[in-house]
Amino acid sequence: VKNFEVSKEKVIVKLRNGEEISGEVIIGAGGSYDLVSKRIRDIENMPMNWRDEDIAMALYFEVDVGREFMDEIYGEKRISMAHVKYQGLDGYGWSFSKDTVLNVGIGCPRNIIKKLKKEKKGWSERKYLLDYVETLKEQGWFPKHIEIERKMISGANIPVGMGMRCTVGDRMMVVGDAGGFVSPLSGEGIYYALDSGRLAAESLEVIFSKGSFEKKDLMHYHRAWSSKWGDDLEWLKVGWHLLMVMPNSLIKYAALDEETKKFFTH
Repeated sequence: VKNFEVSKEKVIVKLRNGEEISGEVIIGAGGSYDLVSKRIRDIENMPMNWRDEDIAMALYFEVDVGREFMDEIYGEKRISMAHVKYQGLDGYGWSFSKDTVLNVGIGCPRNIIKKLKKEKKGWSERKYLLDYVETLKEQGWFPKHIEIERKMISGANIPVGMGMRCTVGDRMMVVGDAGGFVSPLSGEGIYYALDSGRLAAESLEVIFSKGSFEKKDLMHYHRAWSSKWGDDLEWLKVGWHLLMVMPNSLIKYAALDEETKKFFTH
């Protein structure tokens, strides 16, 4: 999608190959820098981009380490590992297990990464990730013989600011990362992406039956996600700040209560 135009009658989407597609509503699902999200931000006088403290920068890779290693170290249930405030920085490193594959990465707020790059000569997110891999090797969570090459590493900008203040406009709505629907605590966004998509579909079913696609009509969707897990996002943001201030106490408490564990790993 190159651009789109919204009129009273329809939405016209312009593709990069020159084609045009028209419809009743456009749904933005393009991640942190989604076009529909930016249009809504502009109309609602919201900042055009997420604040640095509301974006987590993540670097990660996946590698097949073999079933024997996984069975021995991560067990049949395939546990996962996380290091909160690795090297004293806000954020965490992780090693998530999937059958014979490990997903290893680090996540840190963008404002902290920018500060470190400015203050520490030679510091980089890539070096931070590779240092974390060495720590995993020392602790036995990663095979010592596997070396990580630059081409294996991917990156992502993850919005962790509790969702946009407004997620709809005339004939427009946003879902998933485009709306900022990510756990501010863990950075997990799959649940919110799927559920916001489902809520959007259910809302559109009602909206299409009425035949009006103004912002006031599409607010049906905004109210749906906000009432279902809007408060959760706010409390998870609080949880994030508590975790960075007193990680040991919070983890110890969470481990003792099943409901708390479910909430913080949501």
